Amino acid sequence: MTWDHLAKQKENALIAINRPRPYRPLKVMPHDPARDPANIREIGGWFGTEIFLLGKSPEQMEKLLGFGLGYLEHGVDVFEFSRAINADDIDLLGAYTYLPGGKEWNQVDLRWPPGLGAPQWKLKRRVPCRFVRTVQRGTPFV
Repeated sequence: MTWDHLAKQKENALIAINRPRPYRPLKVMPHDPARDPANIREIGGWFGTEIFLLGKSPEQMEKLLGFGLGYLEHGVDVFEFSRAINADDIDLLGAYTYLPGGKEWNQVDLRWPPGLGAPQWKLKRRVPCRFVRTVQRGTPFV
């Protein structure tokens, strides 16, 4: 029997990702006052875990997640996934927010500066989600 390192890495990543509160996977998006976030049913892109967002305001999330200053000027919409993340949903290799887009910062794109290092993963496809809440600037996510 040979050891399948890739399969074991995926298994371990999914165990880390699909934990319950306060470690559940969450997606944060800039709040758009012209959009009702409750109507969003699927989501893609980078996501992280709740434990890194708890107690943080959108201003603090900008620094943590590597968003340019003012990117979250209207607050954030927080989404949870309505099913477990599976191996086909994500790129196996995650990243940390100090690596914008999973790469070293080019020191040019000020919209995506390095964050403070929260782990994150990138979805390869859109995944069903539920809107949790909008968090206004100056207000912590609880």
